[in-house]
Amino acid sequence: MKKISIFDQIVNELTVEDSGTEQLDQCMQFNYSLSRKVPLRYKIIAIGFVRHYTLEELNSKLQEYGLSKLYARNFWEASLLFAFSNSLSYDEWKDLSDCVQSIKDSMDPQEDVLSGPNVTIKILREYIESNSENEKSELLTKHRTRHLESVLKTTHAPEAFIEYLRSNISQFSIVREKTRYYFCKYLYYYLERKIEDYIKSASRGIQYRMEDLMDELSIFKGASKVKRSAMKEETVREFLESASISCGVLYAEFNEFFFDYVSLDWMQILLEQAGDLSKLILKYKDDKNKKNIKKIANAARHYDKKYKNKEDLEIIMDLKKKMEIHEQELDLEASLNSENRGYQKNRMGENTVRKYLKGALDLDRTTFICFLIFFGSDLVKPARLFIDRGRLDQVLVESGFRQLDQYDDFDYFVINYLNADDPTDYLMEEVTRYAFSEENFYLYKLYQASRSDDADIRKLIQI
Repeated sequence: MKKISIFDQIVNELTVEDSGTEQLDQCMQFNYSLSRKVPLRYKIIAIGFVRHYTLEELNSKLQEYGLSKLYARNFWEASLLFAFSNSLSYDEWKDLSDCVQSIKDSMDPQEDVLSGPNVTIKILREYIESNSENEKSELLTKHRTRHLESVLKTTHAPEAFIEYLRSNISQFSIVREKTRYYFCKYLYYYLERKIEDYIKSASRGIQYRMEDLMDELSIFKGASKVKRSAMKEETVREFLESASISCGVLYAEFNEFFFDYVSLDWMQILLEQAGDLSKLILKYKDDKNKKNIKKIANAARHYDKKYKNKEDLEIIMDLKKKMEIHEQELDLEASLNSENRGYQKNRMGENTVRKYLKGALDLDRTTFICFLIFFGSDLVKPARLFIDRGRLDQVLVESGFRQLDQYDDFDYFVINYLNADDPTDYLMEEVTRYAFSEENFYLYKLYQASRSDDADIRKLIQI
């Protein structure tokens, strides 16, 4: 019953260095045990080679499963775009990709204002302005991607393709810049809102909120100086906008926002709903408590076969003991005397957020949506950026993903979450509803380390 963070699972998948060719090789061997943990996107691309998809068919299939279409400004994906545009076999593409890799290896790392060791609001603002909708640079970004894709679609000789890559090496990037742009843009307004809330409360002398707001400012390194020093409003703003952003705190805030609860398995949620098990045990003879105990015991029997032949009370006592051990583990993890184990556990998430900002790692569609909801949860201004379904659909399409689909489980949840009067309550209700049906919430199942995509790949092969 160990608690597993959904975002930890996302991180486990995304922090693996990209080895797309190796992943495709595993799929093309048609060994399910070998390709079991290969991400679905690679499996669909492999199927594309087997089924002789056109580029349009492949992109359509990728987006159908919530995955991004091939990205023309990525060297590796540009080679795939060329291959599917020209009906290359897998072996022919492999020969081509070896040449592409040698060109990529000669490419100097691209640098921008976010490439430095620290990220501040000022640096974020500079990055956003240089890529904003009101600037030619963003239009250039859009046109550049479309232009590259158009050229690759109309280039037919492998030699001409290789020569084009060499001649236009500066046009390519490691990650999807548009997705990175929206991530940074919404992070910027998220951070600005924290500063504005603090300054507004401080100017009004609302002391009871100051402690909570200081916690909110912990995302800015050295923010405690604001409290210690009697700074004027503009000085506070200048100080915080120049302070480095803590990727570790950002990761923790995102994780806490709505993933702590959904990452519990259904049995643990039922136990939380049951309350204090000690009281149930003490009042075992009470008819109402007997019913509750039997309900929990039956659920435990479905959850774990080892409880199949045990008595109700014996099961409850065992569950109570496990919950106590679990609480002790959490206390130890949070303890200052535990060698910062909690902090170390979050380092993977911290590094992943940093890679998003630096342009070293792409966001997948699910993670991207979750961050946009998190950043935009209390966004009031600018009003045009408010995250509702229309705005989210717009951002997804601009970033190369498909729009929200009400027939997709995750998308259906997102749509209802955005429309709910109290999104947090809706989330809790949904997770609890699944638990009472003795099922894990689909977000829990989505990124479990033991999850297999065998069923998905078999289904796709039949299409």
